[in-house]
Amino acid sequence: MSLKVSRGGSMVAAAALLVLGAGCFSDAQAGDWPAYESVAALVEKTDLVVVARLVDCHSDRLGPTTEVGQDERNDPQAGLPTRNDPDAGRDSTVAITVCTARVRDVLLGEVNPGDDLEIHQTQDQSIRAPRSGENPLLFLERHSDGRASILGGDGGYFLPIDGLTYRSESHLQLTTTVLEVRDLLATR
Repeated sequence: MSLKVSRGGSMVAAAALLVLGAGCFSDAQAGDWPAYESVAALVEKTDLVVVARLVDCHSDRLGPTTEVGQDERNDPQAGLPTRNDPDAGRDSTVAITVCTARVRDVLLGEVNPGDDLEIHQTQDQSIRAPRSGENPLLFLERHSDGRASILGGDGGYFLPIDGLTYRSESHLQLTTTVLEVRDLLATR
């Protein structure tokens, strides 16, 4: 699967799948995701940083795929039977939230304002699902199969708390501004 982006108003998906992030994290974890201790740690690991508007969110299911093989960084279900395998005796899919995100500002990466991205986030009791109408600041990491993940589960998902400041939805409740992120990106 490759990262596809639409220009202007037409919708073409850019796959951004929430999977286990790696590197630049503390020993503390929320759910199965590493907890990044600072915005600087997120900036060090990220490949794509955008402010977007979520124009549509819905639930779906994701199962193991043969395209990503047995690489757990790309497929957290690696090694499990495929979707609804009768020999497995259970459904090996996971619940995900799928959102169309319209890019409003690009801080880092190969997208433009007005592009639509498709964001996938694993549903888990330890994280809050994205909702239509939200305007998050997103820290993403691309994978070898073309997908991207929100770093640290919901740690790379920041919601605005006033006109300038964003707060992460992770248990660490990090805060930042677009200006601070730009400054950190300039020094990496």
